[in-house]
Amino acid sequence: MTERALSLCMVADDFVPGLTGVGIHVQTLSRALTAAGHRVSVITGRRPGQPREEEWHHVHVYRTFSIPVFGYRQALTSRGFIRRVLRDEKVDVVHCHYLSLLLVQAYHAASSLGRKLVYTYHMPVSLLCEPPPLRIFRGLFFRLHVKYCNGFDQIVVPSGALAAEIAGFGIRTPIRIVNNPVDIDDMAADSMSPPEASAAGAKPFTVLYVGRLGPEKNLPLLLRAFAILVRRGIAAELRIVGAGELMEKLRELAEELGITGQVRFYGFMEHARLGALYTAADVFVLPSVVEVQPLVAIEAMRFGRPVIVTRQIAAARELVADGESGYIVAPDDADGLADRLQTLAEDPSLRKSMGANGIERSRAFAPEHAVRELEEIYRLLLR
Repeated sequence: MTERALSLCMVADDFVPGLTGVGIHVQTLSRALTAAGHRVSVITGRRPGQPREEEWHHVHVYRTFSIPVFGYRQALTSRGFIRRVLRDEKVDVVHCHYLSLLLVQAYHAASSLGRKLVYTYHMPVSLLCEPPPLRIFRGLFFRLHVKYCNGFDQIVVPSGALAAEIAGFGIRTPIRIVNNPVDIDDMAADSMSPPEASAAGAKPFTVLYVGRLGPEKNLPLLLRAFAILVRRGIAAELRIVGAGELMEKLRELAEELGITGQVRFYGFMEHARLGALYTAADVFVLPSVVEVQPLVAIEAMRFGRPVIVTRQIAAARELVADGESGYIVAPDDADGLADRLQTLAEDPSLRKSMGANGIERSRAFAPEHAVRELEEIYRLLLR
């Protein structure tokens, strides 16, 4: 007997256009679950000019008032509004994705209606408390986070290393590992011109970063390593894609390092346009010091690019086979990162082999795998 389709509600402060990795994650997951025959609704924040409700790829989107807070947007709504959505959509399972006030409201609204609750642990509390004014609340936020985690029916984490870490936090709710789904089908690979030719007529060695321009991304390390690479005589270009509060400081650092002619800041770019950038890049670098299982690194792997990450990323060794599909470096060693970049710049065959190995590793992140895992979780909770 075929099991019935489920009605699922995703709760996330970011959704479309997807300004964060979590927003892109919820987009991919919602599309994949809808394609599998389930009814999916999303409760998210509303930005200026966005409608309160709309259909997006057969997903019913409910948007609520939101305000900017330290580079992110916090959705503010009532429990009554969320209860109304859950009743109207006849929701079976509420799946929360963001550490925020919206999660708290959704938790209480769903609990009052007896709905099953799932939470994907995308980010640590330390990231939420990165802005200096919030650091004094880190202990309080951590205790509240553990309290709410223990009220959910299931915790999902995208990394085995993270699962082992949070098991020691006092979280008693069952924890299950489900890889972040990555879908590159909507990324146009020909929407941008390739990097400009150098004076010698050859394509410069192109280094790519995609992500938020925030303190946790550790971008000064990348700029300093790239400056060392340029000083060594490598014709190279660094492309930085993303927006954030550190944009001007990073521009100033590039000028101080004397590399403004080799560094291009693109600002925020729609997810569908990133394919051309991945295609044009020779290597993708993610220097973050606070990260779980970054979608951009997986996307770069799926485009056949070597990936360099720091060992501070929770899933670093699950993502990158050091020396085979990329490199894992120290988060404070600019010379070491420059050495790895130079090795790749001088060896096209190594870049090709690492890219091929990355494609193989990235197959585990196809959306259908996450859908199967989550369907099993949802149905087990409902039984």
